[in-house]
Amino acid sequence: MWWLELVTTNEALDDTHMDVCFYYLRKLLRYGPGIKINATTTDFAFDSQVRGLYDDFLKDPLVLVKQTSLLSYPIGLYMPCNTSWREVDHVLMPLRMYNSAHWILCRFDNKEMCLNIYNSYTKIVKEPVVLEAVLPFSVMIPYLLFHTGFFEGKNIPEQEALKPLVVKMVPKLPQQKNDGDCGIYVIKYAEYFINEMLNEMPKIFNIAQVRKHLATQLYVYAKRKQVENYDTDNDWVPKDV
Repeated sequence: MWWLELVTTNEALDDTHMDVCFYYLRKLLRYGPGIKINATTTDFAFDSQVRGLYDDFLKDPLVLVKQTSLLSYPIGLYMPCNTSWREVDHVLMPLRMYNSAHWILCRFDNKEMCLNIYNSYTKIVKEPVVLEAVLPFSVMIPYLLFHTGFFEGKNIPEQEALKPLVVKMVPKLPQQKNDGDCGIYVIKYAEYFINEMLNEMPKIFNIAQVRKHLATQLYVYAKRKQVENYDTDNDWVPKDV
């Protein structure tokens, strides 16, 4: 079923699909030749932990200091191929909106201290709904950074450091036509950003082709890694799909 869901148009991707794809994007960011973007990613566990803690956090922000797994993300631990957020300029976050079961890409820019939101279904999933869904990340990420030493040596007052992140909606993105294709668009947005090709994205993705090519590359990677110990980290997804 996992592979069938991946290749079938309009089939929604689940958290395991997204985690696998964003794991390989992290490897591409770390080892890919010619990659100039300095970034890392998160996974679905980060998404679910932030959401799960948010209500308690609003009552007492200090509950965050006990969440060792959540605090591990900004210091470059918890996930394979993670990188400290102090060492990157961007963090790519696949988020599944709790209020619409819709995947979006959230890019944390730690130079501008803002969240850039990539939404592939703007005609259905409207901006107010998106803003509501990303509010926990806007509010809690500054505290995550503060408690993991991100601001040390930057001469930023604590009150300023802990301000909620500005949220920006990225305009004029290719838009999905089928309800279940949002995860594929999130992966493509991330890939094009990593390759510094956002301005070259087609207006419409050939989703059937994208899905099949993605599944093929993931399968080839897994088999070669298993059988030949072959490293396909740098070519798992083509730039021209």
